[in-house]
Amino acid sequence: MSLNFVSADPPRVRARGFRSATVLFGAGALVAGLFSGPAAMAAPVEPTPSPEASTSAPAEVVNGDFTASWDGVVTGKPAVGQKLSVAAPALSPAGTSAYQWYRGASAISGAVASSYNLTPADAAQMLSVKVTVTGAGMNPLTLTSKSVSVAKGTFTAAPAPAIAGTTKVGSKLTANPGNWSPTDATLGYQWYRGSTAISGATARTYTPTAADNGQYLKVRVRASRAGYTTLDRWSVSRKVAAGSIVASKWPAISGTARYGQTLKVSQGWTAGSKIAYQWYSNGKAIKGATKSSLYMGSGYVGTKITVRVTVSKAGYTTRRATSPAVTVGKASMTTKSNPAISGTKKAGHTLTATNGSYSTKPSSYTYQWYRNGAAISGAKHRTHRLTTADNGKKITVRVTARKTGYHNRAATSAAVEIPAPPRIVISRDGTYRVGTEIRPGLYKATGTGDGCYWETTSGFSGSFNDVNNNYYGSARTYVQITSADRGFETRGCGKWTTVPKTGANVAKIAADGTYRVGIDIKPGFYKATGTGKSCSWTTMRGFSGDSDEINNLYYGPARTYVQITSADRGFETSGCGSWVLAPKTGVNASKITADGTYRVGIDIRPGLYQASGAGNSCYWTTLSGFTGDFDDVIDNYYGSARTYVQIPSTAKGFEVQDCGTLTRVS
Repeated sequence: MSLNFVSADPPRVRARGFRSATVLFGAGALVAGLFSGPAAMAAPVEPTPSPEASTSAPAEVVNGDFTASWDGVVTGKPAVGQKLSVAAPALSPAGTSAYQWYRGASAISGAVASSYNLTPADAAQMLSVKVTVTGAGMNPLTLTSKSVSVAKGTFTAAPAPAIAGTTKVGSKLTANPGNWSPTDATLGYQWYRGSTAISGATARTYTPTAADNGQYLKVRVRASRAGYTTLDRWSVSRKVAAGSIVASKWPAISGTARYGQTLKVSQGWTAGSKIAYQWYSNGKAIKGATKSSLYMGSGYVGTKITVRVTVSKAGYTTRRATSPAVTVGKASMTTKSNPAISGTKKAGHTLTATNGSYSTKPSSYTYQWYRNGAAISGAKHRTHRLTTADNGKKITVRVTARKTGYHNRAATSAAVEIPAPPRIVISRDGTYRVGTEIRPGLYKATGTGDGCYWETTSGFSGSFNDVNNNYYGSARTYVQITSADRGFETRGCGKWTTVPKTGANVAKIAADGTYRVGIDIKPGFYKATGTGKSCSWTTMRGFSGDSDEINNLYYGPARTYVQITSADRGFETSGCGSWVLAPKTGVNASKITADGTYRVGIDIRPGLYQASGAGNSCYWTTLSGFTGDFDDVIDNYYGSARTYVQIPSTAKGFEVQDCGTLTRVS
């Protein structure tokens, strides 16, 4: 049985004896589905039983029908987010009621309870519910409610927003929207300057700009949710004050406060600020000094410099600040090169000082000369004339450079030593007591020839055992008399003098004799230019005549070389002729025609050589150097002159005697 309600006050209806019936409610009338026409309004007529009724077949049993009492009214607010309900129908007999809600003609999935929560999909739709009643032995009964139109939902909590923060230019403001309900509403923001929306100001926060200064700001919060009516709420307007310029770094003067330097300002302010400058000297504004830097001319030396900055920015309150003062000092002059002394280092001659060089060009110089570190009275000029008082002394000069605005700069030259002239200590041959008649020391003989003899002794008995050391040779020689010696005997050496600390320090040895290395001659690689086979040379580390002072020695052909090192103190030569620095190039020959020493790869070529001499006194040596040290020997030979020698390219030298001519064969 299916019932549709058209009246709010339906009468109670009982239908029986029919398989189905449709009940309509209208003006209190009931119309049965099996009745039609005028007869439907007549009183019911009881049928007359037939005579065969008591003897006919058993009567057919059919399902019964429900008697329902239900108003079909949907209760609740028909708006999204609200709940709708229907009351259960009153049934006779009792049955089971099932519900199905409809959106228009479509069943709503899952909406099978007597109540239903409206969703955004229901907005602007017609909703109804059907109740289907079932029971054992009963025909189903479907009841349809009245339809209701669903409106959009409304927010149940919609607070006005509040603005948090200091309302001034440059200070960030935040909109606090409050607690909306439902809580899942989407909130949008729009900031307003007066009644005009600010372009792009659609975030929850907003930082007032210069355009906002003196204006009123407010924020609108717009809440939206599917199926709900969009709602705007407004904050209270707040007036924007001028912003505050903030110093992240207080102004300070940077740079070196000295004459010739440029001072600048180190500072930090709110971004976008404009800065104006005024520099002050001793509290007085410097005319025209309105830039960010100031050059320190000579007029500022000794004054106190400050700078005042005026900081401005649109929409902000202008701010002024003054730096701490700095005192301007004189500039520093640096020395690029020290003064130097030139001139002949001998009494009666004049020394001259150079001024040196400096980081700036001085305007004037003053001078002071010193003797062994003590100022020489009156020696205050660029030149100094040497006197006998300077002999044996170290002379220096101090130059003081001056320039306006700069600190004076003093620089001292390297010392030059004025040699004391040699003093005669022994004027004739004889024997002298050390410590009484002659002091220990280094002495130089001034005689000539090769017949100079001297000896140092430990006594005067005449015994050979009294001799400490002795010498016989060229009168151009030295002797070191020590405090351990008791006597000194000399013959044929001429006069003996003290030895100056300086010498010619030349790179050529013109005569036989003994020379001080680094004073009389320079260290270096020398070549002898003499002839014959009686060349003798010795490198020494002292002049006492002791054999222990011999570094290296040589005796042989005068065609030879020697390496004099800076470790050698002395060099003695005899029968070698003149010595000159060896040339870097040579003939690089393939034949050796004379005894002597040759440089491999320069004087002769490396290779295999054949000797063509006679006899059994042929001697040759390959060398790794020319110092005369035994360690310089690579290989050597002594024997028949009919021989061969392989001179390797790794050898530096080759020495040969009595082998005749050697010819390179490969």
